Amino acid sequence: MLPALFVSHGAPSLPFDDVPARDFLRGLGREMGKPRAILIASAHGAWVPLMLMFPDADIPVVQLSVQSEKGAAHHIALGRGIAKLRDDNVLVMGSGGFVHNLGRIAPPGAPEPGWSREFSDWMHDRLMSGDEAALADYRRLAPHAVLAQPSEDHFMPLFVALGAGGEKAKAARLHSSATFGSLRMDAYSFS
Repeated sequence: MLPALFVSHGAPSLPFDDVPARDFLRGLGREMGKPRAILIASAHGAWVPLMLMFPDADIPVVQLSVQSEKGAAHHIALGRGIAKLRDDNVLVMGSGGFVHNLGRIAPPGAPEPGWSREFSDWMHDRLMSGDEAALADYRRLAPHAVLAQPSEDHFMPLFVALGAGGEKAKAARLHSSATFGSLRMDAYSFS
């Protein structure tokens, strides 16, 4: 059974940018093999990671919009509702941004600011420990949550993937990098 995935999709220019996330996504598609279909939850433009992962564009794809105003717990439950698709070799993905504050991006090569690292580290620790209650309440509990995710549309796909991993899903970090200073490109699997 395929794991559920969350990948950060970055800017539309990602396929042309010489950054670690681009190379990671290219390798991920080759590594995992071809699913029968893909259901991807995303705020928009799901084609960016998919063109890197599956460049032959020969897999049926359905995009699921997020409802960011409904919060993380809603999206975890949504993921749980579609988790059984994984039994039929359907790749359930979320695509967004692990840290996504376009007002705080910096020139290429700029160091990652502390607030971005602190938020990402908190999220990573909760994902690894399976602390779903804290994750569902990340907006209140995580350091710099509002700064890291001023608009939650790029973060809700993470919770869809978490839920699609099933009850007591184990998280694994597949990739971690930052571009433009604070734009985190982390990716996780849930199974």
